[in-house]
Amino acid sequence: LMDKDEIRNALKKDFRKLYVKEYTTNWEIERLVREVEIDVMGLDNILSLIDPDEIKKRERWVVGEELCILIGNTMLKDTKAGILLGEQLRDYMNHYLKGQALKGEQ
Repeated sequence: LMDKDEIRNALKKDFRKLYVKEYTTNWEIERLVREVEIDVMGLDNILSLIDPDEIKKRERWVVGEELCILIGNTMLKDTKAGILLGEQLRDYMNHYLKGQALKGEQ
């Protein structure tokens, strides 16, 4: 999860590219003003768009997908059992990440 300093630095980099000699008169002053504004901003609106639970859920999904591929491809490579196991793991991960119980787990 990004912290406020990382977000500020990213915004500054974008504005530095925007306020350059070729595109803006008084570009040096504009760039300085924008960087000061970014430094004093609370960034609450940007941070409200970042849902830490959703980010964690996506990270778990990526790890689960990689696990499914790893198990399916290495332990039981190119076999029906490997393919079936991979599909079952993907199904389990999909339900797990949605917070749903699979049949028999309720």
